[in-house]
Amino acid sequence: MHPPSGRHAFASLAVAVLLAALAPLGPSFAGDGAEGFGRWQWDVGKCERNLEGQEPSRCGRVQVDQAVEGLLTIRFIASGPKRDGSNLLVFVGVLPKGQQPMRCRQGKCEPVAPVRAELSSVSESSFDGRGLAEGLPKAWPADGSCQVGPSEVSCEAKALSGERWRAQASF
Repeated sequence: MHPPSGRHAFASLAVAVLLAALAPLGPSFAGDGAEGFGRWQWDVGKCERNLEGQEPSRCGRVQVDQAVEGLLTIRFIASGPKRDGSNLLVFVGVLPKGQQPMRCRQGKCEPVAPVRAELSSVSESSFDGRGLAEGLPKAWPADGSCQVGPSEVSCEAKALSGERWRAQASF
């Protein structure tokens, strides 16, 4: 038997990597239909956040995505400077060891208990009324945390280069 050629070896490796990447998803589809991923989204009663170097301003919606158990992306969404545009302040973090992830079913999530994420990055981006990006997003490695509860979400972060962000919303 001959060893696989370079092209076949690469294809075999690609399949192995794909299977390894999908393996962690297996258990989350078993049992009661619960999933480890989804989104929790609200229109807010009160929401305020600041963009880098700016005074706090209002926001109208919050989304918390759990792409995999334990990884949270928290978006504070506001109207953009142009008609029908929007801008996003995004915090990304992980749950500390032992913290219960959000419970998700059919792509919709809710926190089982208040959740605290330890942040690793913050980003800002703007979109026009058609949903097209207005320039490149800005992103910073950052330290901080977000608290996600049934009636409130709050985040605070500081970039390694000194920029600071705060965001808070109640429902």
